[in-house]
Amino acid sequence: MDSEHTLHLAYSFAAPELAGLVARQLEADHPGTHIAMEAFLWTQLSEYLVAAARSSSPSGTVVLLRLEDWLREEMATAPLPPARDAWLRQLLRARTDEFLAQLTTLAALTANIWCVLCPSNGAVATEHGLTTLLRTYANLLQARLRTVAGVNLLVWPPALEGSGAGTLASDSANQQPFDTPTLQSLAETLARSLSSALLQKPAPSKATGSDALAAYLEALKVEVTLSAPPPDTMEKFERILRLTSSFTLTGELAALSQPELESLLAHHQQVLVQVKDRTGAHGASGVVLCRQEADQIIVAAFALSCPVLGRQVEFAVLQGLSQRAAATGAARLRFLYSATARNSAMREFLERIAQPQSDSVFEVEVASLEPLLQRTATHRAAWQVHWAQ
Repeated sequence: MDSEHTLHLAYSFAAPELAGLVARQLEADHPGTHIAMEAFLWTQLSEYLVAAARSSSPSGTVVLLRLEDWLREEMATAPLPPARDAWLRQLLRARTDEFLAQLTTLAALTANIWCVLCPSNGAVATEHGLTTLLRTYANLLQARLRTVAGVNLLVWPPALEGSGAGTLASDSANQQPFDTPTLQSLAETLARSLSSALLQKPAPSKATGSDALAAYLEALKVEVTLSAPPPDTMEKFERILRLTSSFTLTGELAALSQPELESLLAHHQQVLVQVKDRTGAHGASGVVLCRQEADQIIVAAFALSCPVLGRQVEFAVLQGLSQRAAATGAARLRFLYSATARNSAMREFLERIAQPQSDSVFEVEVASLEPLLQRTATHRAAWQVHWAQ
């Protein structure tokens, strides 16, 4: 009798071929079985948790993580402190604690979870000489993962241990560290590990997955501060605006000349988004450029860095902008969106919270925002937002 299974694949790097390779390998190993793969590209697992809470329970979830992906945006956008190694260790400890909390929450959302720690020998690790440090923290994370109930730890295939060195250019440009032969070998390994789940009856859906996610978000105690950027944050402000590629209205603006950037800044109010939660202070984590025209606030740029995604920071910023709109007599927020190959996450957010006026313009009425937040945010009370003087 034919059977159907849905598997979720979440990874911290780009591997567009992997989902199809795993599905085909499993179908070849189990004739009569149809595999539907849903892949999620993320830098922090929080984004996937939101998706998992809203979807039906899969037969299994595979999480592939390279620790160096935790550092990719930080190393690109933040000036490195003099005590670099101490800063990196502190950052890795915080990311490790957060990742373990996320996986524990994921185990409450769905059954059959596999986690693969992939080698960190790609562009970031090589350029900054971090291979040894990242291997040490991967070993520490591996030991702690063995204590998380409901999570099956898979060891990276020894035969692939050196993979990635030949694809540094692709990793640097597109965050694609593994070539097709490596992904094929990885797919075969994953298929062997996942087969046992496919031979079982589908696991019952875990109870109230959205409640588990809400509890996770509440425990984070997210605080968002909006302000004009202080002079000592302008370099980070501009880097976030230029280099953020995923959660951004404009896409990357790396090609923007300095005069063009200065003109853009001069014609808009500049809003710096700073975030802190129980894992620590994330500092400058997002930017907004907006201007008021008649009874509406035009949001021309809005970008959040990857480490704070999945914490509902975007909803907090939306609430803060509506507060400012109400104070100035504006009745609506108008978002100007430019689609790119990598910023679909922003469009998905806009489609949830705003009315499309065209493919590139989305509007939300200030008066209707609070009921909207209650309906669309996973946990409306899980954040605090305020404007700094």
